[in-house]
Amino acid sequence: MAGRAGGDGQMTKPAVRVLKLGGSLLEMPDFAGHLQGWLSRESSPQVPSVNCLLVGGGLPVDAIRELARQNEYDQISLHWLCVDAMDISYRLVSLKLPGWNRVGTPESLQWFLSNARSKASDASAIIHTRAFYRADNEAELPVRLPLSWDTTSDSLAALLAVLVSADELVLFKSCHVPAKETFVPSELVALADQGIVDRELPNLASRLPRIRFVQLNQQRS
Repeated sequence: MAGRAGGDGQMTKPAVRVLKLGGSLLEMPDFAGHLQGWLSRESSPQVPSVNCLLVGGGLPVDAIRELARQNEYDQISLHWLCVDAMDISYRLVSLKLPGWNRVGTPESLQWFLSNARSKASDASAIIHTRAFYRADNEAELPVRLPLSWDTTSDSLAALLAVLVSADELVLFKSCHVPAKETFVPSELVALADQGIVDRELPNLASRLPRIRFVQLNQQRS
């Protein structure tokens, strides 16, 4: 994996990880402490990592979904409204992780990745959706996601992993998922059937790096 020291002692480029924090996990007491506990155990001077954190929509998106059950709305408009609502989670998590970089534009995402990859130390940033996924650039992306309820922050994190050429996609969940080296599409479909991941993620499996599931409430240091 990228980031390990070579035989001559020279440090290779840090590994890039995309981390997805489900919005519902913001209701968990001290979610930030659990996240930092996991990161501290993952940290190694010999294997630095670049951590790109995307936060799901949580309660604001749930409220939109519930209102959409009561009245008929255009599905595409609802999709982008939910993406906009993720701004609330981004802001809330930013308050709990004040030492992390905040990335809110394509330019700042490019700068963060370039700067972090040039250093032999860990670097972490909270990524806003507008830094990589917007209505005005969606049609030009190498991966097209359904503009529907099939796409949630799981698939948005997967898209981010593709765009930044991540070495790993880590999905923090409130339930346990058995560890595996590789998840094949049929296994991800089974997880989607259980409501653990969204319906689009299995379709992206061939484009993704290693996927790891972490039960966040077991991670406090």
